[in-house]
Amino acid sequence: MQFRLPAVGPAARLERARRMIEGGRSLGDPRTLGYAEAMLSPWPDPDTAPPEVLVLRATIEQARHQFAQARKTLDRVLARNAAHPQALLTRAPIATVTGDYAAARSDCGALRVQAPDAAAICLAGIDALTGEQARALQT
Repeated sequence: MQFRLPAVGPAARLERARRMIEGGRSLGDPRTLGYAEAMLSPWPDPDTAPPEVLVLRATIEQARHQFAQARKTLDRVLARNAAHPQALLTRAPIATVTGDYAAARSDCGALRVQAPDAAAICLAGIDALTGEQARALQT
């Protein structure tokens, strides 16, 4: 038996991919990442794929601990739009887990205008990991 993707439009594919990623996180089931990846298959070329597709791909790569590839994918999004909030918010934890706190802090800081609460939480997490617990707690 061959797996066949349902015939759905681009917006529905993106939403299904998001739900599959979220479901995989909550259930701890890595198979959902493959299902989400299949929903994104109509956009094989990263140079022409919409930013939302690339952010979801990077999220899948991040979940698989393919941090260098995830960062490269997010860099493509940010090359098109340096202020893309979800790309910044996804790239910051990648920098954090790879020990590049300066890059993580930069990405978090770039969110201040568009998403001040997310930026504050993001920065507080880095502060907590880098010896600035009092500042993190205050934030």
